[in-house]
Amino acid sequence: MKKILTLLLLCFPLTILAQQGKNLTLSDAISSISDRISIGGFLQGGYDYNSQTEESSFYHKRAAFNIRGRITDRWTAFLAFEYSNSTSQELWTEYKLADELSVRVGQFKTMFGLENMISPAVADIIDDASMATRYYVGWSGDVLQGNHAGRDIGLLVSGDIFNKVLHYDLSLMNGQGINRRDGNKAKDIALRLIYNITPEVALSGSYYDGRGHAIASSEMMGIERGEDYNRDRWALGGKLTLPKVKIRAEYLGGKDGHIKSEGWYALGVFTVAQNVDLLLNYDYFNQNKRYDLAQTGLGAGLQWWFYQGCRLRFMYTNRDVKHADNYNLLQAAFQVSF
Repeated sequence: MKKILTLLLLCFPLTILAQQGKNLTLSDAISSISDRISIGGFLQGGYDYNSQTEESSFYHKRAAFNIRGRITDRWTAFLAFEYSNSTSQELWTEYKLADELSVRVGQFKTMFGLENMISPAVADIIDDASMATRYYVGWSGDVLQGNHAGRDIGLLVSGDIFNKVLHYDLSLMNGQGINRRDGNKAKDIALRLIYNITPEVALSGSYYDGRGHAIASSEMMGIERGEDYNRDRWALGGKLTLPKVKIRAEYLGGKDGHIKSEGWYALGVFTVAQNVDLLLNYDYFNQNKRYDLAQTGLGAGLQWWFYQGCRLRFMYTNRDVKHADNYNLLQAAFQVSF
């Protein structure tokens, strides 16, 4: 992967220079490259304590690096790499025909729900997203699909219509996750709509029609490794964004084979001092309604943005687990961005 990154860094500037012609000064060349390439990333780590397992540990969460290249005013390429597990997270190219229509091909985030589109660099809760979102987009918890950081490989058309009142994302995906070829002939379809009622208020609806190919067996789900199964999801949510208040809530549901699941969450972020936010979070998820495997999380915390893209976060969460003992989770996390 390091060789690929090196080639991209070398070849992309050469491509840009070729477009600009041969009579470029060194100063012009450097300016052209810096205008067309942006490089960034962030580091995250922290400490947590789980009263159920009595585990107490410092940990390293992720080291993310990305390159965005503007080939032309309408044509963009993007690469995101995660050094913690040495995998390419995203690798795509997109062409914008108009505000109403862009076409993207490659590996990118699954366009489902509100939370999966939010970068971990700006996500408010330390777990990045709700239990339901992480499960439904293949982030964590789904043994049949595995952990794919909420991403997949495929084709996406998107845009803003009706004077940017309505945003749409329509994608055709493998449904097998990142860095992996499809396990069956079927392709998954994901549709997401965002209705911007005002600049501050928006409603969102998502539907995912999928055909999964199990990478592991699940006795609880009644699905064997290598078996194809229906993998459908839907979501309905809304968000309020004000200078000092952010509120987001969403209901999500799904069906894997014959097993139904559902979840919902509500998150409030309130600026209580300069660069300091109060976080209040409610999170519910029932992964298997047949066996009633419901979990509820009620959390509160603070985050302090002490420098641009850099922050400290502290959270306390009480977990209520059906058919098991409740437990408490204490978390502290840091982030450094560049």
